[in-house]
Amino acid sequence: MTSSRSATIFALALLAPALIYILTIVAYPLVDTIILSFTNASLKAGYDFVGWANYQRIFGVGNFTEVILRTFVWTFFSVSTKMIIGMAGAVLLNAAIPGQAVFRILTMPPWIVPMAIGIYMWSWMYN
Repeated sequence: MTSSRSATIFALALLAPALIYILTIVAYPLVDTIILSFTNASLKAGYDFVGWANYQRIFGVGNFTEVILRTFVWTFFSVSTKMIIGMAGAVLLNAAIPGQAVFRILTMPPWIVPMAIGIYMWSWMYN
């Protein structure tokens, strides 16, 4: 076996776990969701193939484009606001200003309290 062929096999062997992970965690649910979108699936009963009926019903609603537009606008402003607040907080925490330590201390409880509550609850459950 040539060295380039063995290098290729070695590279594929290294990529195999990641490829398997992507196929099982990403690709399978994606394909399954697309297949289910063409059925009348229900939690109570089985499902029957209905073709494009679900899509015709969604796109047939008069305000579908308005709903999609509102969703995009809401997402844009929500993400933008969170990014601005996060960047302002990062600048505030790293700026050389009086009281910088106070700002850093005030950011700790939201990280520490949920972890402490989780630890306490697990120790309580195992007691």
